[in-house]
Amino acid sequence: MNKAPYIIDRTSGSIAIYVEGVPYSVGKDHCNYKKVLDKLRNDDHEDLEALLDIPSAIANASEGKIVVDDGMIFYNGEEIHNTIVDRILEFIDEGFPFEPLALFLENLLKNPNEDTIKECYEFLETGKLPITEDGCFLAYKKVDENFKSHHASPDGTHLDHSIGAEVEMDRDEVDTNRDNTCSKGLHFCSLSYLSHFGYEDSRTVVVKVNPRDVCAIPSDYNNAKGRTSYYEVVAEYDAENRNSEEAFEDAYVDTTEGVRDAMTHVREEQTVEVDASDDSWGVKPNGHRYNNNRINGRFAKRS
Repeated sequence: MNKAPYIIDRTSGSIAIYVEGVPYSVGKDHCNYKKVLDKLRNDDHEDLEALLDIPSAIANASEGKIVVDDGMIFYNGEEIHNTIVDRILEFIDEGFPFEPLALFLENLLKNPNEDTIKECYEFLETGKLPITEDGCFLAYKKVDENFKSHHASPDGTHLDHSIGAEVEMDRDEVDTNRDNTCSKGLHFCSLSYLSHFGYEDSRTVVVKVNPRDVCAIPSDYNNAKGRTSYYEVVAEYDAENRNSEEAFEDAYVDTTEGVRDAMTHVREEQTVEVDASDDSWGVKPNGHRYNNNRINGRFAKRS
């Protein structure tokens, strides 16, 4: 490729550059400003067009499935209207990396449940939960001291939630009715819900969820929990006050080794204590107590 002629304004720092017959103006608010500047400093003019043309960058990130045209976003030729689309456009305007959001949108639109498509991103924004680089998201999950699910499966077994475990169930068995707030499915939650469920021997793990697998966001917990058919356990979470300290430092985390680095409260083999005598323990946000209590490893109705 021929070198692209350019000039950098000393006052504003903006770059005027001419690539393959097309002029571009790259201000400091451009999401790829630093990448373009680094390439020019290193006399590297390869792939500049992909950095400068944001609609092309989005199309490349989604393998051509997501197209930005005149301030609108299309998926497989159909215009999309939802919160995540608004955020993608805002990220582009404000110069933030948008690729994880584009991949999240692609994953989300594979979800067969239209209600979940509308509700899933609001759940993340309400719970301040991060999106991973491959378009999934991280959430919390309470398990017992042996990393087993508190509730038993229909066959009486408790699902393994050890670090690295992939937990799944048949999607047809997950309740998709968001008005059924406590029902069948693999549950995950945001930070605000942790204080409403747990026992003295509970541990808290971080699970990675693909939005295509989410089946419901229950309606009575202010978008604080959800049900899915599949997730991966990526870490164990610990903090002196789990009810107020976020596990995540950043909005975006790497999907492999960087997961632990991006979390402020991750532990190896410790126990977490929940004060069951606290008046707030076992209470729903509406003030009602849960109907079930854990006694000697079994569930029983409260007296």
